[in-house]
Amino acid sequence: MLKQRQFWVRCLLISTNVHLASSKDNNKLKNEMIQMETAVQDRLSYLQRYKDMASFKIASLQKSLDESVPSAELDLQNKKYTELTEKYRDLLDKSNNLVIHSEATSGFEVNEI
Repeated sequence: MLKQRQFWVRCLLISTNVHLASSKDNNKLKNEMIQMETAVQDRLSYLQRYKDMASFKIASLQKSLDESVPSAELDLQNKKYTELTEKYRDLLDKSNNLVIHSEATSGFEVNEI
């Protein structure tokens, strides 16, 4: 009977030790999970604030851009620039043609002398 009682006492001690170790591991895992959840929540909060700030800045910059130069005026200036570029190109072509013509006529004059 004594041996049987010692056996049950040992089983109870082993079971208690296993239960205590399991409880410690379980508490440790719970604490780690809580820390991870807190870290994730903090990061999500930071990212949400960053997103809100970036959205605000983009909206502010877009508003400034819209107010800086009206698109109709920009289109008008671009059209004037294009016209001016075409006129300048035509002028350069005429000038180049005159130079070519001048060189060609000066060659005839040299041959006649």
